[in-house]
Amino acid sequence: MNLRRSTKASPPLLAAFWLIFIVFQVGPAQVLAAVYEFRDKDGTIIITDRPPNDKYKIILTSIKRPKGFKEPVDTGRKYDDVVGQTAQGQGLPYPLLLAIIKTESNFNPKAVSPKGASGLMQLMPDTWKMYGVTDPFDPAQNIRAGTAYFKEQLARFKDVNLALAAYNAGPANVEKYKGIPPFDETQRYVKMVNWYHEHYKNQKDLIKLPGVENNFDQGSKALQTGDLRQAADHFKRVVQTYPASPEANYNLALSYERAGNTPRAISIYKRTLELNPYFKEAYYNLAILYEKLGRDSLAITTWQTYLRYEVKPEEIKLVSLYIKELRQISRQ
Repeated sequence: MNLRRSTKASPPLLAAFWLIFIVFQVGPAQVLAAVYEFRDKDGTIIITDRPPNDKYKIILTSIKRPKGFKEPVDTGRKYDDVVGQTAQGQGLPYPLLLAIIKTESNFNPKAVSPKGASGLMQLMPDTWKMYGVTDPFDPAQNIRAGTAYFKEQLARFKDVNLALAAYNAGPANVEKYKGIPPFDETQRYVKMVNWYHEHYKNQKDLIKLPGVENNFDQGSKALQTGDLRQAADHFKRVVQTYPASPEANYNLALSYERAGNTPRAISIYKRTLELNPYFKEAYYNLAILYEKLGRDSLAITTWQTYLRYEVKPEEIKLVSLYIKELRQISRQ
């Protein structure tokens, strides 16, 4: 979209005017790309989201708030029983199965990938149909089918890492490369599952949160309904009892962020990442906060760290764009 206006008004005032115009014309949900400005020799100002060359000045970076990064994150406790029963029934380590689910969907049973993978274990349509799944968003069905598929790969390749690579990239690619395929996504995926496998071996209490389960659940509900004070109070109680819970710390930081307490939110997001360096949602939100504060160098560094842990190609592409935009702003 391009807009032109010939005027003598000052550039900052015009930029503000046209940004407001764009937002109200297209709607906030549709303003996703960055917005650029160019003033030609005649004083005509061109506003566009598709600059034809590098003479255009960036005046608004891409909007960066996917739904998944503003919702409370679960510990996996809701699915503990079915994970335990399925792991035992299939003869697989419980922490390993939990690690696969965490890496695949972050315990979001409604997760859908751009390629069409669905549910907790991100099953492709051909896979869940093959295992008789009637509803891929039903946690029990999804977990049982995903576990059966993983066990099939384990029986085929006789190695956990190769089975994980086959789960992510397909068995044909593992056979083709005679090992873990040289795909960034798959390499990161295998490392991430292994990290969570070790994390969950001795973290049973951090999944179930005995004694404060109700506080965690009530805090999540309060976050979803916008009762931010109640959300923070509930998650503070959880963190007081289980200070090493990454999910409780993240949700507490999210409560503070949405309430406008940016310094506290930043502090607790950083604490979350000390507990779990793979907690990519915390990097994501932290980078946005730094950008809002005008601390672009910190935002860039945080986005770059995020990229070390992201496994989805579409997200890697988007965040690489965010970094490019911030670098352009810093040079202006």
